[in-house]
Amino acid sequence: MSSPLARWGLIPAVLVPLWFSGARLLTDTAGTLSIILALTLAPAMLVVTVLALRLPGRRRDAETSQPVHPSPRTAVLLVLSWVCGVVFGATVPDIGQGASSVSVALLGEQAAGLSAAISNPVGILMLLCAAMALGFAVVDARRAEAGPPGPVDDDAVLAAYGYTFMDDPAETAPRSH
Repeated sequence: MSSPLARWGLIPAVLVPLWFSGARLLTDTAGTLSIILALTLAPAMLVVTVLALRLPGRRRDAETSQPVHPSPRTAVLLVLSWVCGVVFGATVPDIGQGASSVSVALLGEQAAGLSAAISNPVGILMLLCAAMALGFAVVDARRAEAGPPGPVDDDAVLAAYGYTFMDDPAETAPRSH
């Protein structure tokens, strides 16, 4: 799932912000909010999703020297963010004379309440999923740079906490009660 996402992920990363900021232009119900979304939220979402897609690819796997793709958790969060963005674009109501959401334009005025009730939580989930995807992409990129963890043995664990095993005399070794 990660490889196709890394290859084709730029398409929804660009189309989803275009959709939720300009979808009301298709139904001729655009208003002031379309401009506000196009100038603020759409560029922010574009930057966050493109960074989440490309940041792991800038690093190389320590063992194979291949570019690192977004992890499955990053991929799932990006896809969830895009799905929420599509729903958000269809349900977000607009401001102004004759302005409404795409769903109200297609389904009629009876969908206005449902549209308004769905758009806020879905928009918040879209932002949350995108931000979490970026956070996991940063972690994945750092993990790829550090390489796989080495083997853990008893001496490594003891040394991590400042203890040694059988090197110290019995009288100086820490005692457990």
